[in-house]
Amino acid sequence: MASFASVLAAFLPLVLAGSVGPKDTAPCHAGDFRSPCAGEERCMLPATGTITGTVIVGSEDPTLISSLNSVRSSYGLPALSESASLSGPAKCRLAEIRILMSHTRPDGRDCHTVFSDYGLSPDLWGENLAAGYTSPEEVLTAWLASETHRENLLDPRFTQAGFVHMITDDAYGDYWVLLLTN
Repeated sequence: MASFASVLAAFLPLVLAGSVGPKDTAPCHAGDFRSPCAGEERCMLPATGTITGTVIVGSEDPTLISSLNSVRSSYGLPALSESASLSGPAKCRLAEIRILMSHTRPDGRDCHTVFSDYGLSPDLWGENLAAGYTSPEEVLTAWLASETHRENLLDPRFTQAGFVHMITDDAYGDYWVLLLTN
């Protein structure tokens, strides 16, 4: 049995509470880049400054979705499908959380607006964010230990997932975005 101190230390990296709501509430390869949505007006990034790092989209490393689907299966839930249509919004949110680690976008809008920015209109959406975890196993463990994140991960209404991970050399190191829709 782990001590309280060791459990607390395991969750010191930043994890934001999952955000979920109905829509009425509110080829990319790993490598260096300036912004995952460079040149796209729909991703609201400042005109100056660079956002650099190595981006890994879910299809390039299926470990997180595969592990998440194993957890969902143990609860009798259907597997999530990796959605290519969620790749753009997930990469946009990844760039944005480097500026503001929040479910509020840097321009002040709610996180769910990223879906309509990319022409999507899911009936239900969810967003899990994290920073500071270095492996899919670590971030999944942290999300499962958080009530609101776990609710997103185990919501049987979600059928699609878009996942992006960024490795940087800043204070948090790694950033994680998981978008869920129906």
